[in-house]
Amino acid sequence: MFLCSCGGVMLVYEIEKYPDGLSSADELEYERKCTVECPNCKMILSDQKYD
Repeated sequence: MFLCSCGGVMLVYEIEKYPDGLSSADELEYERKCTVECPNCKMILSDQKYD
């Protein structure tokens, strides 16, 4: 869980998709990134660790 500097909870807005051609085992090891947004102040942070 991410906390915003305003005290709000950052919600996941967008999740990076797996690259094409990964096996199921490779998908388990791949570290995707996400974009999060605070519903209170609308601050957006990109490239946050998701997996």
